[in-house]
Amino acid sequence: EAEEDTLALMREHLPRDTPVHVHCFTSSKGMAAALLADFPQLCIGFTGVVTFKNAAAVREVVELVPLDRILLETDGPYMAPVPHRGK
Repeated sequence: EAEEDTLALMREHLPRDTPVHVHCFTSSKGMAAALLADFPQLCIGFTGVVTFKNAAAVREVVELVPLDRILLETDGPYMAPVPHRGK
């Protein structure tokens, strides 16, 4: 439900060509696809969460996003990648 609300608000209030950084993305492939399709200047940020064992869905989203629209985020030490997690 939050994804639908977010998309609706962005579509209504945000000009299509606005540069956007979606920080710490952990939402669905559908949400990522909609954002990428609707906002050509939008980039999606991923953290060390992609290395967590239970993050298969996030890794699937990474595969969907074109390389030139991926931002790598450190957010250290809070979302450090495995094996640096918790250090």
